[in-house]
Amino acid sequence: MCIVFTLDNLGDALKKNSSETFKLFFPVLILFGIGIFSVQLPSFDEERAVAVFLYQMTFAIIILKLMLLNMSNRPFTPLNIQYFYPLVPILAYRIFEVTAETEKMLTRGCMMTAFLEFYFTVYTISS
Repeated sequence: MCIVFTLDNLGDALKKNSSETFKLFFPVLILFGIGIFSVQLPSFDEERAVAVFLYQMTFAIIILKLMLLNMSNRPFTPLNIQYFYPLVPILAYRIFEVTAETEKMLTRGCMMTAFLEFYFTVYTISS
């Protein structure tokens, strides 16, 4: 049901302004693409909740930035530094060939960093 509502709203947005829709939907596509590469990581097999929470917090930070930029009438750029949070464990495991335990520690660390960045940003805005 969620997919039907998403596709319906996305279809309406594409009809209205397709270039802006793709620009705003780009972070979802990037995180989805990064997620495809992370399903073979040890952290995704053994600590799936941590890996999923890492993606949720990364997405939450990007959405928060989008809302803040929208409220301040500044342009949103789909390229964000926060993409490195889920990329670090992938690069470490695939390119630098770290052990499975090290990869899981990196995933936890990146998740906590994303978590702290999100709540620090919310705290900074609210104070």
